[in-house]
Amino acid sequence: ELWNQVDAQPGPIRWRIALGRDDSDARAMAERGIDGYWHWPFAAEKLLMLTARMDGEARLPDRLWLKDGERWCLLDARDVQFCEVKARQLQVHTCYGPMQFPGSLAYLEQRFPQWLRIHRKLLVAPQWVTDLGEQGIKVEGCDSRLPVSRRQRPRVFKAVLSQSFNSDMV
Repeated sequence: ELWNQVDAQPGPIRWRIALGRDDSDARAMAERGIDGYWHWPFAAEKLLMLTARMDGEARLPDRLWLKDGERWCLLDARDVQFCEVKARQLQVHTCYGPMQFPGSLAYLEQRFPQWLRIHRKLLVAPQWVTDLGEQGIKVEGCDSRLPVSRRQRPRVFKAVLSQSFNSDMV
């Protein structure tokens, strides 16, 4: 009866947490697509921590408004390869080609802390880096190397290598 009440709730359900008394309840709830399980009785603080963690995991991906010629596009931040300042314009290079961003490089660096400042005029998404070297880095889909400042080189190399070792591929 409880399941019918939950399924009949109006509006989108962000996540589902169920309460039960033993592991057989947990298995039955997992089969029904329940996101979390909590043994009864429970501490309210622990339940609040669980829901906060699940909210964080369900957060929508960051998106960015970019200008492509005369039209504006809303792109997922994961599609951004690198950003560069050219002739006082901020160009954002994506897997779909270069586009313009009306803000500053400092704003993008603050909004997307996972991106790395590799030079005074360059910001790169580490998941797109395909080659590291003393002459700079190569980014997937870019023919030329991007320079890395001497001061930033150790930090950039460490971040790119640790990101690749923490990925699912390894």
